Amino acid sequence: MEGNTFQDCMDRLGLEQYPGDYQPVRAAGPKDDTKNDGYCPRARVFFAAHATRGERIDKTKAKIRSDLEGCLQEHRDVKVWRFLTNETLPGEVDLFIDNELRPLYRGVSVEVWGLKRLADEISKLKREQIDRIIDVITVDEPEFDVATLKHVKTGLDLWPILSGNLGWLEHEEPAD
Repeated sequence: MEGNTFQDCMDRLGLEQYPGDYQPVRAAGPKDDTKNDGYCPRARVFFAAHATRGERIDKTKAKIRSDLEGCLQEHRDVKVWRFLTNETLPGEVDLFIDNELRPLYRGVSVEVWGLKRLADEISKLKREQIDRIIDVITVDEPEFDVATLKHVKTGLDLWPILSGNLGWLEHEEPAD
């Protein structure tokens, strides 16, 4: 998933993991999203969802630093800051987080959930929750009735039925 689709999916994950606490956030006005893509006001967990697939390492590092520092500047009492990404981050980015950012902000648990961690966390949930997170629409009963047509032997037999039910087919039978 990329862009807003990824962020929407991460919102659905937050809603399932923190029922009654998770609040999705979107950019609006001059303050943007206040470096907060979603948060839990009671648990004090803040999320930054960013699709990094194919992004340059220096750009990813700058984005992580900017989002973390911006969140800490805008919000009080941040206990957990969680960076959610659609891939596994390169080792250089992981070292940057561990060696530069975590020592600067010791009072905050700085976490990175890449693709494998996200999959692991999602797989711990019940099937109905997973379906909501990945936006699967389940249907208990088929939306159509199936009729066996024993008298249909060729495509010419089927054409009048299809052309009558599917408006985009021409009503004239093809010569071949």
